[in-house]
Amino acid sequence: MAPDSERTSPSRVGQVGSACGIGGLAGAALLGHRGAKPAMFGAGAGAVGLGVSEGVARVRQSPGEIPALWQRIATTSALMAPLGWAAGRFTGVGPVVVGTSAGAVVGAFGLRPQKVALGPLVGAAVGFAAAARRRRVPTAAVASGAALK
Repeated sequence: MAPDSERTSPSRVGQVGSACGIGGLAGAALLGHRGAKPAMFGAGAGAVGLGVSEGVARVRQSPGEIPALWQRIATTSALMAPLGWAAGRFTGVGPVVVGTSAGAVVGAFGLRPQKVALGPLVGAAVGFAAAARRRRVPTAAVASGAALK
């Protein structure tokens, strides 16, 4: 049987690789409204940022422990950005609908009654705050922000 370090190494590489992919999609979604070059830069920055944070979280993780809360929140927020981008791009809905929907989804994943109830409320608050700004806030940023609750 292989030592523990050899057994966990490929899975840690896979976890960091997955985080890089999620971060890359999030970065592209968050900067995609500015054009192709900013989207590519965002993809690279998001991949590096979330990949590094995943690596740090996994190194600090004890055996049998779930990843750190801050990393789970960062990953969830990154997962919501492409969904918010797609909602805004393909359905044309505004920040309030995207924020409320993103909050509802994240709240439902929390599985606790207070999270289920607060998710759409916090998401709607984020959406209203984004709608009140003079400059248009990308729906990817609204969805990602709603997940940070």
